[in-house]
Amino acid sequence: QIPGLSGAASAPAGGSHALALLSDGSVKAWGWNQYGQLGDGTTLQRTTPTTISALQDVVAVSAGDRHSLALLDDGTVMAWGNNANGQIGDGTQIDRHSPTIVSGLPAIAAISAGKLYSLGLGVDNSVWAWGRNADRQLGDGTTTMRLTPVQIAGPGMAWKIAVPVLSVASGTYSTEQTVTVTGADLDASVHYTTDGSEPTQE
Repeated sequence: QIPGLSGAASAPAGGSHALALLSDGSVKAWGWNQYGQLGDGTTLQRTTPTTISALQDVVAVSAGDRHSLALLDDGTVMAWGNNANGQIGDGTQIDRHSPTIVSGLPAIAAISAGKLYSLGLGVDNSVWAWGRNADRQLGDGTTTMRLTPVQIAGPGMAWKIAVPVLSVASGTYSTEQTVTVTGADLDASVHYTTDGSEPTQE
């Protein structure tokens, strides 16, 4: 048992730090703190659990590689720690040593802090992502870093992909044309029609 820690509802571990959500809605953190990922307003390493005084009414926490997320009971998301890739979602790349509100989100039901990026699931089942995107981990059809949340799926998890590019211009042609469709998502299906009816061919 970890001294000074009781009544924990969950205790996710990040790259080199850990969080504990207590039954009263408070949060404790310990471990490496170079980027402020413990959320106590400092960059001091903590060898025992330290209360994040800026947080209350928390219902979920998630520990990323160098940053942390918390979900409040009203659907608000808070983030802190390393922000070099925009994973805090506050529109900057400045590390945050204390919990900061992630603006631009609807009411959120679930959160996940990844390696240098973050995800949020809306109460309407919309999906939101922000942070590093060099390996397309945000799912928005690009490799663009996102400093604020972008919606990658609509309500009911209706997924979005980047608009495909056609090798010929749109229009009416009197002769047969060969068309190459290029898309950013290799798993996407292309539905088309040759007679103007509802696109069903794949």
